[in-house]
Amino acid sequence: MLRLIFIGFLMSIFLVACNPVKSIPPLSDQDFEVIYKDVLINAELAPDNIIKKLGTEEGFEDNNYGLINQGNGYNRWWLNYPNKEDANITIIFLEDEIVFTQLKKIATHRGIKIGDSVDQLFQAYGNTELVKGSYIYQLGTHKLQFFLSNDKKTVQRINIDYNSNDADRKQGITE
Repeated sequence: MLRLIFIGFLMSIFLVACNPVKSIPPLSDQDFEVIYKDVLINAELAPDNIIKKLGTEEGFEDNNYGLINQGNGYNRWWLNYPNKEDANITIIFLEDEIVFTQLKKIATHRGIKIGDSVDQLFQAYGNTELVKGSYIYQLGTHKLQFFLSNDKKTVQRINIDYNSNDADRKQGITE
């Protein structure tokens, strides 16, 4: 009997060693960065530097210079690359700071893109609670938000939120 228990114990160690569980690294600053046309976009990059490196989208001036809204003396505006109609990436600013980036045809630092399955998302970032149709991974004030399709099986939209709560407060949208 002891021999069977001992053999069972050895087999369980062998099986665990042969099937290691993939460790998911914790979030880091890199998870809130994206590279578009060799330009690193993150919370520290000023709009002037992005425009200097990538220019503005077609029709930027005709589209009221990307103005989205105004409040409390602050302007919220956007850039879409390469253009609004077929954007790979949308970057939202409040005056001279990035509020958030929406990835449309670009993968995250860990390779997740629109159309990927929830299983792929969990393999890259781990499992978290579903809140109002999205999974949110947070580090400090930065959030990586994956919105799901209606059937909750695939990623439909990806936002990298650098601090939209602060931007909303500045504009008087929230208190």
